[in-house]
Amino acid sequence: MKIFDNFPVIPHSVYALAFTAIFAISTIYAYCLSEDARLLQKKIESKQKDYAEVLQLKDVYESQKRALEKAVSKKTESRAISLGLVEEMVAKNFMGGTLTAMQPAPTKEEKGGQRMAVDVKVTGAPLGEIISFVKSAENIGLYVGKLRLSVPAANPTSLDMQATVMERRSNG
Repeated sequence: MKIFDNFPVIPHSVYALAFTAIFAISTIYAYCLSEDARLLQKKIESKQKDYAEVLQLKDVYESQKRALEKAVSKKTESRAISLGLVEEMVAKNFMGGTLTAMQPAPTKEEKGGQRMAVDVKVTGAPLGEIISFVKSAENIGLYVGKLRLSVPAANPTSLDMQATVMERRSNG
């Protein structure tokens, strides 16, 4: 019991000071923990909000993607070819080029089916307009079967195009 004999020598003010110090340190520590928890909660709420926004954007993206796929599938359905349709495509796509000839090509027999075709000749067209013409033909359900480009001697910065535009469908 020698341990308890030393306690009366320590004044009571030291006990009070030690208790006050421990209380102050634990209070500061609890405050820091509560602040960290509050900041962590704010981060979690922010991430949840961002995640919810990403999910909404994903839903919007998927619905627009489905709508676009439906529109593209409707566009790429075969469409009957006509001189007016081909002339309209040429007028929309060629600003620098000039339509010099357009004539119906003989019906082509392929695998027992028939395809209608139109031969088109355009002179003095930039390459970008030719690419745009081919893409627009594919978008409306036509097929550019033969495409021949040549560089004219008079203007080497442009191209002359001879193309055969055909229907995609076969009647068989």
